[in-house]
Amino acid sequence: MYDSAVISCSVSLSKASNLREFPSRLRYLLVLAFAWLLGGCGQPLPLDKAQYAGEWQSADMYLLIQHDGSVEYQRYDGNSSTSISGGIQKFDGNDFEVGIGFISSRFEVSEPPHRVGSDWQMVVDGVRLTRVSDVQFY
Repeated sequence: MYDSAVISCSVSLSKASNLREFPSRLRYLLVLAFAWLLGGCGQPLPLDKAQYAGEWQSADMYLLIQHDGSVEYQRYDGNSSTSISGGIQKFDGNDFEVGIGFISSRFEVSEPPHRVGSDWQMVVDGVRLTRVSDVQFY
């Protein structure tokens, strides 16, 4: 009986030791997760895609593309809306993917940015957008 009490006590000390290590393990995991998220923030716009940068709008869509590759997107459809924030992960022709890590959304660009009169326009996911403002380099 004495031996089982010792075993029980050592198990309980072992559990207490694991609890003391938990915060350091948690900190380590949080640092890794944060680094992973930063790594998924995207990449700066390539020089041949610099015209994509700007604030683009239509009646039911808003798209902000920064030179650093960050994107803010909102689309309205009746009573519902879709929002996406993330970094450009890659370009595939004129199309681009936005996301963090393995979660991404593809934006199909059937008409890349071009001038129409004095306005800049492009067609993304079948919606004609007009650039309402340029973004500045920081």
